[in-house]
Amino acid sequence: MTMKKQFADTDPDWFKKRLKARSLSMRAAAKFLGIDAAAVHHTIHGRRRMTIKEATEWAEMLGVPRSEVMVHAGAGDFTEPEYVKVAYVVDRTGRITQRTETAKVPPPANSSDDTVAIRCEDPKSSHFGWLFFADNTGEKPRDLIGSLCMVDTGRDLILGTILKGFSPASFSVGVFGADMVCDIDIEQATPVKWISTG
Repeated sequence: MTMKKQFADTDPDWFKKRLKARSLSMRAAAKFLGIDAAAVHHTIHGRRRMTIKEATEWAEMLGVPRSEVMVHAGAGDFTEPEYVKVAYVVDRTGRITQRTETAKVPPPANSSDDTVAIRCEDPKSSHFGWLFFADNTGEKPRDLIGSLCMVDTGRDLILGTILKGFSPASFSVGVFGADMVCDIDIEQATPVKWISTG
């Protein structure tokens, strides 16, 4: 008899109980996670490593904090970030600028070390005080059509929703809070994942 290699000291019973409490089978969990049922089985039994991204998806599916999933997936004493840096500010025209002084805010659930906050600090904006949280990673605009994003044009950063452009292979941005759409070149975009309104 050969022993199967185990990557992590997981708690399979915890996962099974959480799945049962949500009335989810391994197959349903696999479909939600976008992996096959065998991969789910191997993950919860420690024979397949769980990534941070997968832990975030498990947390969403099970309705628990990601840190709890990580502990039961064998990551040891995993803790979420204690704060998120407010790296940018946005004005009422949707223009984003780098924040000059350091500020920190409590993180949203399931945030990562790459999460940054964008705060509306324009008192004339109807969104004054709102926080927009994004993982500080750039993605291709075509994958983000319809998403609220921090859009990098190469010259400016804009908070807006990416739309299909007026000409082929171009994009427009519905600028957040400004009731205007501009057809612009986009180098990359970072999707806003959470919004806090106060």
